[in-house]
Amino acid sequence: FIHLTNDAVQKYADNFGKYESSNKLSYHDFQKYLNSHYGELNICFYRDILPQIKRLMTDAFRCVYGKIDPYRRMNTFEIYGFDFMLDRDFKVYLIEANTNPCLEL
Repeated sequence: FIHLTNDAVQKYADNFGKYESSNKLSYHDFQKYLNSHYGELNICFYRDILPQIKRLMTDAFRCVYGKIDPYRRMNTFEIYGFDFMLDRDFKVYLIEANTNPCLEL
């Protein structure tokens, strides 16, 4: 397993963006990667991986529901960043949730 540092730090590395723009892949491009490297496993991002991500995010928000906005302010929002890892069996792990994530592309 490896967890890369966040964008604010890794954007200064010499190989930043070497394999994909801004070290990020779209769902579509990740599916193409899965097809080309693990085609025999028939892994579908939308069927096999994304539901795990959504379930983990839902669980994370349920854990802190009472603390996110205790005063229930109206007409406000906050953006969160979630970092995930996949193991060799394509099980998804939530490794951290961030407030104020880097939104640079």
